[in-house]
Formats: sequence, C-alpha cells, structure tokens
Amino acid sequence: MIRHLWLLVSGCVWAVMMYFLFQQEVRPYFEYQAPPSYRQALSRRNQPEAQKRAVYFGTQRIGDAESLTEPFPGGGARLRSRLLMRMQAFGGLTLGDDRAYLSSDTRLDSGYELSEFRVDGQLQGMPVRAKGERQGEKLDFSYNISNFLKDRVLLDFPRDATISDDFLPYQGGTRLTEGKKWKMRIIDVGSMVSIGKKDRIALTELYAAVTGRERVALRSREVSAFKIEVRNEPNDERWRYLLWVDEEGTVLKQHQKINKLICEIVLEEQKVLTAEQAKAYEWSVNPPR
Repeated sequence: MIRHLWLLVSGCVWAVMMYFLFQQEVRPYFEYQAPPSYRQALSRRNQPEAQKRAVYFGTQRIGDAESLTEPFPGGGARLRSRLLMRMQAFGGLTLGDDRAYLSSDTRLDSGYELSEFRVDGQLQGMPVRAKGERQGEKLDFSYNISNFLKDRVLLDFPRDATISDDFLPYQGGTRLTEGKKWKMRIIDVGSMVSIGKKDRIALTELYAAVTGRERVALRSREVSAFKIEVRNEPNDERWRYLLWVDEEGTVLKQHQKINKLICEIVLEEQKVLTAEQAKAYEWSVNPPR
C-alpha cells in the first residue's frame, strides 16, 4: 500500500514538473509563428518607395541609413538598403577606419518569394560579402570576410521565409496586431566576423513579439505605434532590438544594443517615387572612401 502511494505521489510530482517545464521551456517556441511574408508586405504596393533614417548614439548623430523598395508590374520586387555609421562611439577595439558600411540587394520572384540576395560592406576596413540563392526549399548561402573567413552552406529556407541583416533586422511593410509573435531570420554579421567559431555559419533566428502600443515623437508630431520586442530566445529577459511600427507597417524608430549601449535609428524621410525616379535614384548613403 505504501509503495503504491509513493508511486502515485512520485508520478504526480513528475507530471507537475513536466507541465511547468513545458509551459516555461517548450510552449513559448510554439507561440512564435512564421514571419510576415514578402507577399503580405509588397503584393499591394504598385509604386517604389524610398526611406531615409538617422543613426544616433545618445544625442550624437553617428550615421545614416537608406532604403529603396521597387515593386515590379508583373509581381515581385527589388529591395535595397544602405547603412553607414561610425563605430568609435561604442568603444572596444578601434582600427584605423572606424566606419561600418552595409549594402543589401534582395530580389523577389513573381510569387513574392526570395530568389536571391547579396550583402556587401566594410567593418572597420574589413571587406564583408554574403550572398544567397534559393534552390527549392533550400538557400545556397555563402560569405567571405576579408578573404580569410569563408564558408558556404545549404540551409533550410521555407518559401515564405524572409531575410535581413542585423543592422536593419525588420524593414516593416506589414500591418501588425497586438500580441502577434513571429520568428525573424537575419544574417548576423557579428557572428560571421567572430574568429574561432567552431560551428558552421547559419542564419540567426530571433523572436519578435508585439507587446503593446506607444506614442512616438517624430520631429514636430507624435504617432501611435506598435512596440516590438526582439529577443535571442523567447524567455530572455533582455531584448536585442526594440522597434516602433506605425499602422501602415512603417518602422518609425529602432533601438539596438551594441556593446550593451543603445544605438537609435529614426525615420527622417519617406516618399513615393515613380518608376522613372526609382531607376535614376541617387543614393545619399555611399561606400566609405
């Protein structure tokens, strides 16, 4: 009798422990669904759009970011972005050139699925290159850092998957709702640069969640925005990015931690272009010389 009672109590304790383990460690991962797709963001657009942003560290302006979105008449689009900023303000190792520059070029096919992308840039004088091409449900992904850190892998990449870099992880375009959660895939440039990394490179998965709404000050006006918290893991106490996105899906402001310090990227200009203006577009953010 005592033995049976002990087995019953042990079984109940084990069941309770498994329940709490599932709730805390397993369930959060199932709550995060597929990211907003390129189709959701771009299928209703019929005109190109340019956006310009300022990069701040405290009150000091340390850089600029710019993006150009070009939808195609028969479906599909081309997405380009550029970012140039100085890294000296964040401390750490300072090389002869403290500038960071990234240029991305993403192409979507007529079904609004990623067909190929390319990232080129410099991190404090070191050249950085990465590219990918879809092969069915896979992504042929390769990178090259300063001609001595190289890798090429074939990654699982669902057809509705999106991709970005770790300076501009979410470029918006999709109308959000409170409580929405999704997985975000990024090219983690910092991870690629890490010397001595034993594992092969992979796309970094982050976890984004709309946690509420806040008023965001933009120059002379205030705008109601969705607040998005992005973490490395669902249960992390600390966020990696904070983003504020308006009703139309435009990213108004972004906070990112670099060396545990906050870097702020703020929307300054947004305008719709004609197809002719997009073809002749002159970038204000250019590679360092």
